[in-house]
Amino acid sequence: MRAFVRVIYSSEGKSPAEVGQILMGLGFDKVKGQPLFRGEVSSEAGLNKLLEELHVALRGMEVRYIPSLEAPSDEAGAVVCSVNEELSSWKALGINVDELSALLDSNTNKFRQQAMGIFREKVDAIIAAKEKDLAEAAAALAKAEKEREERERMEGRVNNLMKMLGKEGGATFNELHASSGYDVEELIDMLKGLVESGKARAAQNGRNVVYALG
Repeated sequence: MRAFVRVIYSSEGKSPAEVGQILMGLGFDKVKGQPLFRGEVSSEAGLNKLLEELHVALRGMEVRYIPSLEAPSDEAGAVVCSVNEELSSWKALGINVDELSALLDSNTNKFRQQAMGIFREKVDAIIAAKEKDLAEAAAALAKAEKEREERERMEGRVNNLMKMLGKEGGATFNELHASSGYDVEELIDMLKGLVESGKARAAQNGRNVVYALG
């Protein structure tokens, strides 16, 4: 039959590795992820004999142990199972749970420090990714706003130009340049395109060329 021994370590006593060596020397195997060892005995009397040997071997090591002929299902066992299930769920985050599990069995303070460090890195990575997303979104918004303002500016210049061209008697180049918002080269290109497309006409009026809607 199987015998189980749950070990309760103490930071003042021997390390889990040393205790594990003693138990395995007595024929026990370590249950992965738990402070639990299992072995084979022929009877309850055999278990008593084995426990006597274990008691002698662990004397003075500041280690408590709970023997059983059945797999532990008490509250402590349930807590351990819950802890192991929680650690297993961390695997999805890419965390080395085997290393953390070993630390949890041997030194809870080191487990806390290492686990907090790992999750701090995860949190920092998430924050950095979010800040990058927010920065990219803000840049895209600023670009879209700039493009909108440019379109409105261009539409405003076109409207001003067409309004000037629609005046009775038209407008000279200097008048168009002063009112439309175009620089000289842009205005020359715009008027040339309008005239060539028939949307505007140019006529000599004394020393000036007057532009009007076609």
